[in-house]
Amino acid sequence: MLSRTFRLASALVLFAASLVGAPQSARAQESGDGQSAPSQKLELPQREGLTLELGIGASVMALDNAPAEAARDNVGLAPLSLGIGGFLSPDVALTFRMTGTSSFRDRGAGLEQTVLGFYGPSLQYFVSDDLFVSGGVGLGLLAHNPFLASESRVKVTPMESRVGFAGNARIGWNFLKTKGAGLVLYAEATPARLEDVTAFGMAVGLGFQSY
Repeated sequence: MLSRTFRLASALVLFAASLVGAPQSARAQESGDGQSAPSQKLELPQREGLTLELGIGASVMALDNAPAEAARDNVGLAPLSLGIGGFLSPDVALTFRMTGTSSFRDRGAGLEQTVLGFYGPSLQYFVSDDLFVSGGVGLGLLAHNPFLASESRVKVTPMESRVGFAGNARIGWNFLKTKGAGLVLYAEATPARLEDVTAFGMAVGLGFQSY
């Protein structure tokens, strides 16, 4: 009876700790007294197989040697990001990510948006169940959003798209998690060299990741 009560109390403590984001891992439990019940292990994230990531937030972007048509040095939207891939181990995932930053500008023809995008592989490493870092190198794209501009009051020339190389580095806090998914607060940086333009974008946002 005492043993059952102890196991039940332990399970409740673990569940409460997971809700407030206390950094505990399955390996830490297994390296303890070896008496963890299977129901307790199921409360912890089970990172394996396919993973899907989504995110959106706010961003700032700076452009060096940018064309006059580009919106630059302004706060903007971090467009919807997408990542899809799989876990190589419980701590490491390899995904293909599409993410970026943007800036807004009004030159008299309605609101315009210049987008800096990153498209490429990203290696994600979970330092703990609560914290991860990721990074990758891939294709960079600087372009005008053709769907945003309002009806023109003044004729303006859209910025020509530029393609080059970009990197992406990210850190995330998994503040709410279950066995198969988590909600994440993240910050990321995207430096890029796009033909004759050097760009740097930073974003903070809210994300979701399934395991």
